[in-house]
Amino acid sequence: MADAPAVVTSSTVDVASEVLEQRKTSERYMQANYYDEWAEIYRNLKARVKPIMVKDKNGDMVEDKSRSNICLPDHFVMLRHGVARLTRNPPNLRLRGENPDAADKAAVLLMWQWDRSESQKAFRKIIACGKAFGWGIGKSFYDKIQVTRRFRKIIEKMTPEELAQLTEGMGTEDQQTGQAPMGDAMVAQLIAKYGPAAEIKKQITKYEGCTLNYVFCGDIFGEPGFRSMNESGYWIENAIRDDQWLEYWVEQESTNPETGETTPVITREMADKLLAISGDRQFIDAKSINLRRQMREAVDIDDPSTAGKPLKSPRKRFMIDERHTIVDGRLCVDFVGEENLHMGRLWYPWDTYGKYTYSEYVPIPDMIEGIGDSTLRISRYLLQLRNARVNQTTDFINNKLLPLLKLQENEALTDEQLIRTAWARVIKLKNLNSLEFQNDPPFPAEAFQDQAQFTREMQQVEPGMNDFQPGSETTPQSGKLATTAILQKQGADAILADELNNQGQFVRDTCELWMWMDQQAMEDNVTIDAEQSPRLAKNIEALSANTEGGNPKIIEIDPMDIQEEFEILPEEGSTLAQDDSYRTQKLQEGFQAAAANPDVFNKRTFAAALLKTIPGISPEEGLAPPPSTPPPPVKIGFNVTAKFEELSADVQTAILGAVGLPTEGTGIMGTVKHTADAVEHIARAGNAAAELNSPAQSGGDQTDPRSAGQRTPTLRTPKGLGKGS
Repeated sequence: MADAPAVVTSSTVDVASEVLEQRKTSERYMQANYYDEWAEIYRNLKARVKPIMVKDKNGDMVEDKSRSNICLPDHFVMLRHGVARLTRNPPNLRLRGENPDAADKAAVLLMWQWDRSESQKAFRKIIACGKAFGWGIGKSFYDKIQVTRRFRKIIEKMTPEELAQLTEGMGTEDQQTGQAPMGDAMVAQLIAKYGPAAEIKKQITKYEGCTLNYVFCGDIFGEPGFRSMNESGYWIENAIRDDQWLEYWVEQESTNPETGETTPVITREMADKLLAISGDRQFIDAKSINLRRQMREAVDIDDPSTAGKPLKSPRKRFMIDERHTIVDGRLCVDFVGEENLHMGRLWYPWDTYGKYTYSEYVPIPDMIEGIGDSTLRISRYLLQLRNARVNQTTDFINNKLLPLLKLQENEALTDEQLIRTAWARVIKLKNLNSLEFQNDPPFPAEAFQDQAQFTREMQQVEPGMNDFQPGSETTPQSGKLATTAILQKQGADAILADELNNQGQFVRDTCELWMWMDQQAMEDNVTIDAEQSPRLAKNIEALSANTEGGNPKIIEIDPMDIQEEFEILPEEGSTLAQDDSYRTQKLQEGFQAAAANPDVFNKRTFAAALLKTIPGISPEEGLAPPPSTPPPPVKIGFNVTAKFEELSADVQTAILGAVGLPTEGTGIMGTVKHTADAVEHIARAGNAAAELNSPAQSGGDQTDPRSAGQRTPTLRTPKGLGKGS
């Protein structure tokens, strides 16, 4: 392994030579460890094979076309199926911060930028590269796309700024600059010259914000043996640029964060020097070590430099090395043209807190290096065995269709006589012993079992291939128990969850860079319309509900709304296909739990999410209307006040029992008391009746007991109750 050069940051060194030496060292390391293997994987993805070469009679190497030599598309299926499942949808984000409303706005902003910048295209390529080679690279930057369009407008309805484009060389200076309204005479003059309508130019800003780009793994180089992207001392991106790229950077300026000095990124003088020598090297494939050329050779595609190259390029192109490194504790970019011109330096215009603007996707992390493994690389030898067995089986079947025949050397037979035609072959011989068929060995049944074994081994490496095989949990594949099928399915879910976790880390790293760039570079308000971003409609509606007088379909985000620390949490599984079995299974499990525990879970919520995974039906159509419940009965209450001792025994017992007091003696005492009261009432009634029937007493007050001579009253039987009546 080649030793990595020391990173020298002194201003006295030749930056161009330093960058070139660093790149060549990295290229040699990548060539020795990865390029050959990656080229082989690329060949398998294209279902190509190396030709079988043999020596002919003259001793020259020629291709042996008598043997089958095919490649099965297993690796293509792995990549195609895996990438389609993982990148079907753009990621959903949740942000966490001290201010929940600000976090929700920042999440909507990042997802809106992802959609408007069309970063999903680059995202698919990054995931595909990582799935195939074990390492995918994305590059983030803040972009502003402005285009000039031509429109025809009626002159009488034009604004002063639009009229100013038509009055060049006419009228006063104020009228030319559009600072004062045009007079009727000037408008009439313009109509006479251009007619009622004229063509004007208008500059339109198509997009302003963060963008994600895909970087081919053969075009970027770090320190040999780097453990992660941000731990490498430098990153060098090698690419072919044109004169438009050069013109853009000539107009840009960079500010040194230490001195505050502002200088052009690339001076006009250096740009002219580069254009003067750009004809010497037209293509990046002229490098001695190049992964692109190796991959083309693996599938028998010619280099652009030797096939299809125009005699004279319509644009000037040149090689640019773009090195990202740390100089004096600050991140910067050095541009080197044609391997020998240091074009200029760009200090990072945003503070990325020590992180490069590159993000890496590693589906299967390696224990010692930053470049991980992939299922395609691990299974490449299995694919070779599978191809060899299929080729052998094909050749054997072909030979069985042409049986082996023993023929005497001097026998005069032509090839046409031996080829099967019509329903039979007739050969006339002088000697019946001239021809004799030879028996081929029988085809071994183990050959087909061998192929099935290789297929199962491939499926163990990439469980996603099981989806293309017949069988399910209830009806497993041939020769498998239901328990085995269930265990394999659980293993596939675990592996998919692991890939999603690593993919979520890539999304988080990328969106962290985007958030830092937005916080420092965003100047104008961003208006997001739900009709232009349907997947954000619910987020926008929820944010608008918290704003007084807000529009439920439009939200405006101010740069001051996102000026705080956020933690970015990619929603797991949001990028999967809507009908993916993994998501559907999880929703089914949630619905079953809700159906079994309706007092804990909302069953209708799980049902609506489950219906979204079924194509052709919406939750509004699939969900039954909620059942109508009758109103609760009217409750009437009233209070009764009474003396406790005057209540009946059963009422007293009920009251004492309700409050938890003993009630054993209440009934007896109540009976005695009520009996005594009854006797007393009867006695008083009898006395009253006796007094009514007795003669009147003379003298004294009959109502006074003392005037009666202390006479003892007697109990008389009331009339109608005894003999004394």
